Amino acid sequence: MNYKTTSLENNQIDYLTACFGSVYSNILSEKKIRDMAKKWFEIRDVIKKDHNALIQGKRAKLYNKEVLNSINNGGIIASIHSAAYAYPLSELCHMGFNMQLLISNEIAKTHGAFFKKISNSFGSKLDILVAENIMSIKKVFKHLKKGGLTYIYMDGNTGVGGVQGGDRNKAEVKILGKTAKVRTGVFYLAQRAMVPVVSALSYYNSSGMNCVEFFGPISPLNKTEKERIQCTNKIYDYFNHFVEKYPEQWEVWFYPYRIWTGSPSPIVTIKMLKRKQKQIFKFIDKNQSKIYVKADPLKIGILKSSEVYIIFDSKTQRVLCVNPVSYKILKESFNMISLKELSKNYEKKIFIHEASKLVLSGLIQINTNINN
Repeated sequence: MNYKTTSLENNQIDYLTACFGSVYSNILSEKKIRDMAKKWFEIRDVIKKDHNALIQGKRAKLYNKEVLNSINNGGIIASIHSAAYAYPLSELCHMGFNMQLLISNEIAKTHGAFFKKISNSFGSKLDILVAENIMSIKKVFKHLKKGGLTYIYMDGNTGVGGVQGGDRNKAEVKILGKTAKVRTGVFYLAQRAMVPVVSALSYYNSSGMNCVEFFGPISPLNKTEKERIQCTNKIYDYFNHFVEKYPEQWEVWFYPYRIWTGSPSPIVTIKMLKRKQKQIFKFIDKNQSKIYVKADPLKIGILKSSEVYIIFDSKTQRVLCVNPVSYKILKESFNMISLKELSKNYEKKIFIHEASKLVLSGLIQINTNINN
């Protein structure tokens, strides 16, 4: 596929490099991982153009269309944000399906009009419902019971209670070898309404062709939690196959905290902070030039956007909003810099405080030997 090069922000590339590095650092070089991050941004430009062309009537190549016969009397279409992710919904509209679209409140505000344009261009009816609203879930249930069709993006991983809610109704699945904690609400609805679930995926094949493929159906036989978890794992097996094959086409790399779980964040006490501050103060006071500060760019990403400074820690899947000083210290630490050299750019007291927090958070390390 011949991707058109776009203007790319270096800090965004660094951020994505850390995200990809959280999965591929043991099998790929830093250069290859960084190239994946660049390609991710380049594909976003292709997706934008294809979505604009979609409104003008552009079509995708369809595979396994016969699977859709299983939802003639109602069902759920479950998808993820892969490649030009609006194309499966577009193709369904082109076939004459009227649907509900269950999406987050944020996406409803930013992309609701776009999805409406798609359905209107094919003369189909599309009702947009907000996933965080409990009344939306009740509307979906009634719609499905009447033989309707509902479209859901599962990797948004939101619902009533937002991204952090729904812990009681989540399953652990594997995506790219990493444990992900995902909602099982799609199959809860399928169980209660007694309808099948068909998965839909959009992707660019090796020739650059925009393709849409359908899988399934998955039809829950009973209403147990065990079966919801089993069905959720089964559908993510479909998704994982394509994410493994086309990782740069998956949208979720820019918000991995929605999906992946990580090790617990470090617990830091005031006593620990004061002890670390004293240690760093002694290092600086003794003017020891052989003490180095470092951070791993394959495990930590930083992003500056609209005056907000963000750190992504791939080990714990933490997304932290930090002040400019912490951001700059971390950014400079990627290049293995001496503590003496690093600290001279800041007021001493402020530097010691911010550096201590970064060390205790596991984001930077202080070594007394460059080979450590």
